[in-house]
Amino acid sequence: MDDERQLRAKDYERIGRSIENVVASGYADQRRIYRINFWRGVVFGLGAALGGSLAVASIIYILSLFTELPLIGDLVQTVRDSIEAR
Repeated sequence: MDDERQLRAKDYERIGRSIENVVASGYADQRRIYRINFWRGVVFGLGAALGGSLAVASIIYILSLFTELPLIGDLVQTVRDSIEAR
């Protein structure tokens, strides 16, 4: 198992050096790489926020279908009222 880890570490080191050589040689523009990574992060963050909002809204909607149940109904109604109040 140590041999596998050592091979992985060597592979990662080799890949890292290759990337450094590509950037250092001028083949890849460093500003372009930063710009692409910045926009990738922005889009990833927006997607995560949108996906999280849809997931929470779906859960609240599904729970609102069970308002007649004794224990869940009161809790769901309280959450629903607080959301509508805002």
